[in-house]
Amino acid sequence: MFLGKYLERRWFKIRKIYYLIPGEINSCTTVLPEGFNVDVQIANNKGFIKFSFRIKSPFINNDCAVTNVVINSTKKLLWHDNYPVLHNEGLIYASFVDPVFRGRNFYVILLNYINDYFSERSKVQVETLVAVVEKNNFASKRSHEKCGYVIRENNFLLKFWGRNIFSFYSKPFRGYFVYKKRNSF
Repeated sequence: MFLGKYLERRWFKIRKIYYLIPGEINSCTTVLPEGFNVDVQIANNKGFIKFSFRIKSPFINNDCAVTNVVINSTKKLLWHDNYPVLHNEGLIYASFVDPVFRGRNFYVILLNYINDYFSERSKVQVETLVAVVEKNNFASKRSHEKCGYVIRENNFLLKFWGRNIFSFYSKPFRGYFVYKKRNSF
């Protein structure tokens, strides 16, 4: 166990790239409990549009669940977490569920809401929604699969003492030198 964590932190990491085309039929039928609501905030900057989705609770002041989606509206690659966000692609990132609400499908509800939002309500064109999920994040993998996301490819990060150097993708096989890449947003 210690050796695996050491290797993952310092030398090599495997991630799964999940995707969904908004509006596709999915098996996710979980609904928001009564009294809870979803707040959407939108910011437009440098050729990308950032959406922040938050489930608000009537019982506590904190958000129950939060996730962000960035849409690349430019023709160039935008980078986040060593992932190249393509034109009209939405990257789901920085997701969090309050520990009090874990195990109650709040992240699944949020993913379902995001799918509905970009297929029915949004004026922004999104061809695919993508999520980068760590190999050992079983709860996130289960949530994405429950909402109809499928694995598009694997991502392999080669590191040198914890610093990402190369990022390789399996379908089609391609690689990027990412040592100096910073988040575009």
